[in-house]
Amino acid sequence: MMLTELASAIKKAGFNNLAYRRFLPGKRVPTPFVVYYEDETQAIYADNTCYFAYAGITVELYTDKKMPVEEEKLEAVFRQHQWAFVKTELFVESEQLILIKYELEGL
Repeated sequence: MMLTELASAIKKAGFNNLAYRRFLPGKRVPTPFVVYYEDETQAIYADNTCYFAYAGITVELYTDKKMPVEEEKLEAVFRQHQWAFVKTELFVESEQLILIKYELEGL
């Protein structure tokens, strides 16, 4: 999967406030908004040969209150494309926002 494919799928689900890694500083973006980025690449080696490499992608959904419908829309995108994910919910105290973090692996 390419990052452009991920971004396109998320936009088609209705998330127009979408950025790679961050939004421009000083610009207040209305919630919900989504940030995505590549955070690591794993390579599988044997006999001094790389047989397979895959990227780990993080998708972060920020909301000002719990929004299960928005979470489900994003998770439906992942399921539709058969992208496995691990979900974590956090609270960003400094921004007073809920962060739903999805770690996609093997893409």
